Amino acid sequence: SDLSEDQISTELAALLGGTSTTASHLAKTGLRAAVNLSPEPFSNVVISTTEDALGLTVIGLAFSHPWAALIVSLSAFGAMLVLIVVAVLVARRAYRAMKKR
Repeated sequence: SDLSEDQISTELAALLGGTSTTASHLAKTGLRAAVNLSPEPFSNVVISTTEDALGLTVIGLAFSHPWAALIVSLSAFGAMLVLIVVAVLVARRAYRAMKKR
């Protein structure tokens, strides 16, 4: 059962797509969990509006300018990762401060 180059390319694309989708959903879920702990509603509204606007932007770009959509998607993913790291650091600092009391 020899695999052709097309089959390998398709399988590799599926693997990369599935991996990036899983990572993106995990990042979004982590960020959403951190934001939901915030007592004020402003951050929730900003995050929800940003998610909606970014989603619509990427979908629109995917049809007209796929490379731009890729760049926007990767930039958003990178920003989510940075925000998650910041949220974890802030949560650790808050936990340590509460533990000292």
